[in-house]
Amino acid sequence: MGYTCLTVDLRSFGQSDGSLATLSNADHLDDAVAAYDFLKGSAELKEISACGASYGGYLCAMLSEKRQLSSIVLRAPGIYPDAMFEKTGYTNEDQLLNEIYKFKTKVDFEASKALMNITKYTGSVLVVGSKSDHKIPVAVVESYYNSASRASKRELIWMKDATHDLSSAASKEEFIEILVGWFS
Repeated sequence: MGYTCLTVDLRSFGQSDGSLATLSNADHLDDAVAAYDFLKGSAELKEISACGASYGGYLCAMLSEKRQLSSIVLRAPGIYPDAMFEKTGYTNEDQLLNEIYKFKTKVDFEASKALMNITKYTGSVLVVGSKSDHKIPVAVVESYYNSASRASKRELIWMKDATHDLSSAASKEEFIEILVGWFS
């Protein structure tokens, strides 16, 4: 399709080295900045977009303050209190999910720099939620979308039968179709 793409494993995720117990959200944001800078330096690109799911969506929102993004796609984006941005020691997913679920019914925009960044962002924003997601509350997904009021283009899409991790082949295909449609 003519796109240059880069997929990133943050430190302590996927095949990357590192221990989640010694890394913070700030460290992972540094990883996202380094990935952006690598992509920008390795190709003559007119525009760079970022796409992230869950924690990656949160990091995309944080990256939007540090680097020029033409478009952001946030799928089931997580949200974390600013107080934990530089905190280490979250060694398992349950600890992180407990932080997210503090925002189950109401999201305080001022409690999260990620949402504040999206309120300032003027590029295109696509927010994709999963109706069968038991990890990211609906209020969080909707808060990201509502925060994007200054975006040049914004859209909210709900994947009806999708779980948080897109466990079925059909939901993975649906998300790919959503991405292709958005970037086309």
